[in-house]
Amino acid sequence: MIKKVLMLFITSLFITLSLSSCGKKEKNPNDAIDYLKSLHSYTCDVSVHIKNSKQEIETQCKQFYHKDYGHRLDINKDRTLLYKKNDIIVSDLNNNKKYTLDKEFDNVYKLSFIEEYIGLLYTDEYIESSFKEIEGREYQLIQLDIPGNNRNIYKAVMYVNLEDNCPDKIVIYDIKGNEVLNFIYKNFVPNAEVSEETFQE
Repeated sequence: MIKKVLMLFITSLFITLSLSSCGKKEKNPNDAIDYLKSLHSYTCDVSVHIKNSKQEIETQCKQFYHKDYGHRLDINKDRTLLYKKNDIIVSDLNNNKKYTLDKEFDNVYKLSFIEEYIGLLYTDEYIESSFKEIEGREYQLIQLDIPGNNRNIYKAVMYVNLEDNCPDKIVIYDIKGNEVLNFIYKNFVPNAEVSEETFQE
């Protein structure tokens, strides 16, 4: 009788464990990457944190992207940056002035655009991906090498929230592994309705 009860207990325990393990879906590292590649537009708020040996600077920005129209960044409601093919059209809203910069002049704000990393997802041969739980949320960490010879901007780690496959944060490291930049994304709206007028000068 005791053997029967014991066998029944072991069998029910085995079935319970089997069912619970079936319910856990294995994470596919390509799901978030494929989702990011499929974005044709987005809007979001971005906190830009710049760190160096002398100071830390934080800037609040609003970002717009559309695959047909380009990129726009509003910085602290003081300036608007429109990214064209090789140029950045800067509107100084405080002084009501407009001027053009070479795209290579900007090595910070352009790195806040998700599109920069989507491009690398197609070309980077050294993509590393892992999963991590942070404050009760599941994240996929996508690590990418940043092309160029800038020792201060060497690699990026994108934190993708697996609830919606949208990025929450990107951290940039120098060649020594020190954090030099990070971008915190809020109110991320994927495939947002963004008009062509948003990107006009």
